[in-house]
Amino acid sequence: MHRLAALVEQLNRAERREEVYEAALSGMGTLLEADYAAILLFGEDDRAHFVAWRGLPDEYRAAADGHSPWPPTEADAQPVVVSDVGDCDLDPALCAQIVRQGIRSLAFFPLARHDRLLGKFMTYWARPHGCRPGHVDIGRVVALHVAAALGRMLDAEALQRSEEHFRALIEQSSDLIVLVSPDGTILYESPAASEILGFHPSERVGRSVFERIHPGEIDAAKGFFGRLAREAGRSLVGELQIRHRDGELRCLEVRGRNLLAHPAVRALILNISDITERQQAARALRASEERYRSLFEESRDAIYISTPAGEMLDLNPAGVRLFGFASREEALTASAYDLYWEPSGRERFAALMREQGFVEELESDLRTVDGDRRRVLETASAVLDGEGQVVAYRGTLRDVTVQRALEEQLRQTQKMEAVGRLAGGVAHDFNNLLTAINGYSELLLRRLPAGDPCRREVEEIHRAGRRAAELTGQLLTLSRRQVHAPRRLNLNREVSDLERLLRRVLGEGLELSLSLDAAPAAVQGDAGQLEQVLLNLALNARDAMPGGGRIEIATRNVWLGEEETGSFPGVVPGPFVELSVRDNGTGMDGEVLEHLFEPFFTTKERGSGTGLGLPTVYGIVRQNGGLIRVESSLGEGSCFRVLWPAAHAHATAGGPWSRTDEPQPGEPALDAATVLLVEDERSVRELLATALREAGLTVLEAGDGEEALRLASEDQSIDLLLSDLRMPRLGGGELAKALRRTLPTLRVLFMSGYTERSGVGDGDGLARETVLQKPFSNADLLAAVEEALAAPETRGTNHGRTDRQ
Repeated sequence: MHRLAALVEQLNRAERREEVYEAALSGMGTLLEADYAAILLFGEDDRAHFVAWRGLPDEYRAAADGHSPWPPTEADAQPVVVSDVGDCDLDPALCAQIVRQGIRSLAFFPLARHDRLLGKFMTYWARPHGCRPGHVDIGRVVALHVAAALGRMLDAEALQRSEEHFRALIEQSSDLIVLVSPDGTILYESPAASEILGFHPSERVGRSVFERIHPGEIDAAKGFFGRLAREAGRSLVGELQIRHRDGELRCLEVRGRNLLAHPAVRALILNISDITERQQAARALRASEERYRSLFEESRDAIYISTPAGEMLDLNPAGVRLFGFASREEALTASAYDLYWEPSGRERFAALMREQGFVEELESDLRTVDGDRRRVLETASAVLDGEGQVVAYRGTLRDVTVQRALEEQLRQTQKMEAVGRLAGGVAHDFNNLLTAINGYSELLLRRLPAGDPCRREVEEIHRAGRRAAELTGQLLTLSRRQVHAPRRLNLNREVSDLERLLRRVLGEGLELSLSLDAAPAAVQGDAGQLEQVLLNLALNARDAMPGGGRIEIATRNVWLGEEETGSFPGVVPGPFVELSVRDNGTGMDGEVLEHLFEPFFTTKERGSGTGLGLPTVYGIVRQNGGLIRVESSLGEGSCFRVLWPAAHAHATAGGPWSRTDEPQPGEPALDAATVLLVEDERSVRELLATALREAGLTVLEAGDGEEALRLASEDQSIDLLLSDLRMPRLGGGELAKALRRTLPTLRVLFMSGYTERSGVGDGDGLARETVLQKPFSNADLLAAVEEALAAPETRGTNHGRTDRQ
C-alpha cells in the first residue's frame, strides 16, 4: 500500500506527460510484478497507439498497435485479464506474435475520463496467470490516476490552445467584421473575410453586401438591413446563406448594430460568424437523439421516468413487458407505488433518492399486472429543475428473478452438501460402533433362552441400535450420500401397498383418498426410499391438521421442458411421474416455505420433531434426479408435488443383483471355507469373527492390511477376503489387489462405514465387488458371505452393493 500511495502521489505531482509515463510504467510493473508494461492512447483515427512502453520489442509493438478491447466511446469499460494467451479469444495472429515474444498472460486497464476513454494501460507477464488476485484492483487505481493526470494535462493543453485562440480573436477576429453604409455598400471587411468568404478584404469594399447572398434569402436580408438602419442603436440577430468564392453555400449568423450616429463609426456594424458546422452539429444532435430514443425503445432493461409522487411519465417496451401491461398507454396510467411488492419498497427507494439523489443496483421486489413477483436491480438518479428541486426520477430496472432463483438453488445445494460432509465424516466411526452394538446384542439374543430375565434389556439395546442405524441412514439420505438399490417401480402399486400402513399411521380422525393415474409410467428408484418419501409427506400433512381433515394422494404423468428444469442441476427435461400429497390443513406462510427443506428446521414444539423429515424427502428426490414443488398459503392447506423421472424403456425390473440357489461348480461349502477377516476396529473384528465361526467358517483375523498379507503368505487356502475398505497403512482395495496376484481365484467382500467406494475403481478389477454397508446384522453378514463364496471364480462376487440396514 505504501508503494501504491507513493505512485499515486507521484502521478498527482507530474507536470509533463513523460513524467506520467515513466512513473506509471515503473510503478505498475513493480506493483503487479509484471515483466513488461505499456501505455496506448487513442488517436484521431480512434485506434489505440503506443505512446510509452517498457521492455517491449519493436516487432510486437508494430503488431499490437491499434488493437483495443474497447472503443474510445466506452467510458464504462472494465479491465480485461487474459490468464493464458494460448487459450483466449484474441486475434490468432496477434496471439501468435504475443507468444513469440515470450508473453503468456496480460491485462488491459482502461484509462477512462468523464464520458470517453483516453486509452489503455497494458501489463504483461512471461508466465500464465500472472495477474493474481488483488492485481486487478491495484491496476484500476493506478489506471484511474494515470487517466486523471493525463486528463489534467490535456485540459491544460486545451486551455493553452483556447488562450491562443482568444488572443487571435482579439488581434485578428476570426469572425468577419463588416461596416456597411445605410444603402448596403460595404465600407470595410476584416481579414476573416478570406476564410469565411474566400475573398481578400479589399476585394469586396465598395460592393453591395447582398451580392453573394442566396437568391432565396435576398428579400429577407434586405428587410433585416432596413429594420436595422431605421433605428439608431438597434441590434438585430439573423441567419442567412451566402455563397463562398468556391461556390459552396455557407450558413452565417449575422449580429447587426446600428452605429450610424456614432461619430467614430457612422455605419452599420455586422459581426458575422460561420455557423455551418453548428448547423451540421444540430442536425447530428437530432440524429443522436433519435439514436438514443432507439436505445430507449430497444433496451432489454426496463427504462422509466416517474415523478417523486409515483406518476409514470414514460416507460420503454421492456418495462411494459416486465410488468405485463397491455400497452405503454396503460403503463402511464399506473402509479409506481402500486408496482412494488410492498409499499415499503417504494418508500425505501424514495428515502434513498432524497438522501443521496441516486440509487445503484438497489434490489427490490416488484409486482406485475398479473400479481407475479419479480426481483429487479434498480439504478436511478434524480432529475433537477433550474432551482435544484427534484422533478422526476429516471432509472433502469434489470430483471434478475431467474438469476436469484438459481443462486437460491445453489445455496440450498451447498447447505445439503455441508450436511452431507458432516454426516459422511461421522458415519465411519458411528457405523463401526453400531455394528458392534447391534451384532453383540444379536449374539446375546441368540444365546439367551426365552425366559431369561436379561433378555428384555438386551432386546431394548438391540432396538435402540437399530433406531440409531435408521437415523444415520436418514442423515445420509437427506445429504444424498445414502446408498440405495434402484429398480423399476410402479408408483400406483407402491402407493397401494402402503395404503393400509398409511391409514394405520394417520389414525381415524383423517380421511385418506387415492387418485391414481390409470397408466402411470414406471420410475427407477429404491422402494424403501419411496416409502420414506410418502410416509414423511403423509405425516407432515397429518401434523398440519390437528383437528382432522382430508389427505389426497395422487399420481399422474407429466412432461417437464427445459424452462422448468433448467434451474435445477441434475434434472433432465423429459417425462416424469408426479406423486402429490394434498391436505386441507393450516397451510404455511412465505417465511416457513423459504426454510421448509433446511435440515433441523421445524415449526413443531420443542421435542416434537427432528426437523429431518422434509429435508430427507428433498434429499431423496434430488438424489434420484427429480424435483419437488410446494403450493401453500395460510388457512388453505398445502400440496407437495414430487416429480420423479420416468424410467427408461431399457431399465430392468431386477434388483441390484441376482443369483440362482443351485451350487455353482467350484463353490466351497460354507462350513468348509476359510475367511481372511481384516478389520482395524477390534470390537467389530472380534464380533464378526465370532459370528463367522459360529456359522462353521474358519477365520483368520488381521488388524490391518499388512498383517493380512503376512497371514496370507502363511496360508494359501483362503477362499474369501472379508475386509474393511479404509484402514491405516494399507486399505482394503490395495490389499485385495495384492492378494489376487498370488490368489487369483480369491473371492472378495468389502465392508465400509463410509458411503463411497473409496479405494475401489473401474481400472483395478474391483469395481464390481460387493461393499457391505455398516452397520449390518449378523444375518446380513452371513448372507453376504454365502453369496460371495457362491460367486463364480472368474467374475469375483456380484454386480452391486448391499445395504442391509
